[in-house]
Amino acid sequence: MDILTNKIVKARKEHKCDYCGKTIEVEEQYRTAFLADGGDSWTWDNCLECEAFVDKFKLSGDGEGLSTMMFEDAVYDECQKQGKFLTENGYIDTKNYTMHDMVVGLMGDTLPCEDQMGDNAWCNKEGGSK
Repeated sequence: MDILTNKIVKARKEHKCDYCGKTIEVEEQYRTAFLADGGDSWTWDNCLECEAFVDKFKLSGDGEGLSTMMFEDAVYDECQKQGKFLTENGYIDTKNYTMHDMVVGLMGDTLPCEDQMGDNAWCNKEGGSK
């Protein structure tokens, strides 16, 4: 697989995060990459919260990148480890929480700083750099 472009941009139209399914709103920063493999090519878009989750928990793919399914499995595993977003029976509560809710909740008080995106900067909830 070849990565032809890979950059953080500001959305001019709505997109969907390929990891969590969240709608990336107009003017929101997100990562977009254009990929090619053999005769196929495609665009991958992800929100910066999911990117921060991948970085924080050091997720990697199978040599061909991190698929949506591998990402979701990692989020569910972390929910179990942290004991968050579970039903009374200990199952992941996908009825009441979106994948994006879980990602943000599992990040604790560390989220990427919007003014420093791309530098892998972390912010606390008040917005200051950590």
